[in-house]
Amino acid sequence: MTSPIAKAESSSRQSGPPLRYRVGIRLLTPLLFAWVVVIAWRQARPRKDAKRFVLHRLGYHTIVDSSLQRRRWIHAASVGEVLTALPLIQAVHPEGLLVTTATATGAAVLAQHAPDVAHCYLPVDRRAAVARFLAAAKPRCGWIVETEIWPWLFAIARQQGLPLSIVNARLSERTLQGAQRGLAPVYAQALRGVRVLARSDVDAERYRSLARSSSINATTIGDLKQVPALDAHTAAAPLDRPYMLAASTHDDEETQLATAWLKREATGLLVIAPRHPERGDRLAHTLSSLTGHRIRRRSRGESASSADKIYLADTLGELNLWYAHAQAVFVGGSLIPRGGHNLMEPARAARAIVTGMHTENFTETVIALGNAKALQQVVSADAAVQWLLSLDDAERGERGARAHRVAMADSDVLQRYLDALGVDS
Repeated sequence: MTSPIAKAESSSRQSGPPLRYRVGIRLLTPLLFAWVVVIAWRQARPRKDAKRFVLHRLGYHTIVDSSLQRRRWIHAASVGEVLTALPLIQAVHPEGLLVTTATATGAAVLAQHAPDVAHCYLPVDRRAAVARFLAAAKPRCGWIVETEIWPWLFAIARQQGLPLSIVNARLSERTLQGAQRGLAPVYAQALRGVRVLARSDVDAERYRSLARSSSINATTIGDLKQVPALDAHTAAAPLDRPYMLAASTHDDEETQLATAWLKREATGLLVIAPRHPERGDRLAHTLSSLTGHRIRRRSRGESASSADKIYLADTLGELNLWYAHAQAVFVGGSLIPRGGHNLMEPARAARAIVTGMHTENFTETVIALGNAKALQQVVSADAAVQWLLSLDDAERGERGARAHRVAMADSDVLQRYLDALGVDS
């Protein structure tokens, strides 16, 4: 009997990725394996999930229960993609769904919000690893969230007749230009037969350009980030002090913001919620050196004292809670060239929002909020802090209400995705 790996090998000459990709992956294999081990040590080990992480990323899955097979399969790479896909995940019966992530932090957020959904880690994009995964899982269809294009995964799925759709498909101009410098033929072949359900007309056109074909099945459905998670609820405030929130921040942004905040000698509290909470220890040390005293942290169950000016919210899955009770919000990944982060989350919470200028991953959202005068963009941390402190209660309320109207404008987007994917609501 021919094994799934042998079948994949025998047909790869006809329908596998181009030679340049196969050679590149082979050459990079030692680095890929080293990267898997490093991420397992940093992310999965603290969650006691390192062994499973390594085995799954290398394609060794132990899905022996046949009831776990023939499920719908969603791949959401990390925290941002999991949060984007949550409304879709929660709209599908958990017994009929398998979710894969590429990171342990993504798995942790999934477990927090959808604990009944089966999960495993997606293997690295090597032929044998992908073939082992698909042989173990036997999914009936695959929904890939946003911008995850893996040539071997897509090629073997196509060989096996597994229908793939990219949901909430987004593609930044920067990513498109980078791909066109050498990998365009690889992506063009990978996207053959893949259905693209795009968040915007611009993203749909970029996928057509990437696939080098105007006939690619790319349809604009809308932005899933505008859909609140189905388990959203009102909870008590995480702190008993009013606070401003700096959310989804990256390395160096926190230092810039904290320095600007302390320089103004404001009496208020700035809560910093880093994009990657596992940076908490190092970040707390950096912030403590700026403030001159130990920074209190959410991960340790500490609250902010009346004298604290900086507080560290270094936990997973609580960002919407912090948004819900903030006076105003700065959204990070935007003072440095990271492309920004989801602005619709604070908009749904009716918060006044400020962000930096590096928001190319969310151009349409920035335009929509900007046109409604619900978003302020600034060039520096000093300007962001000045803006946050300049708002009075009335201005915060007015801006938050405008942001909320924008976020709630497209209430049918989830149903359109369910219809497009053939899911009965």
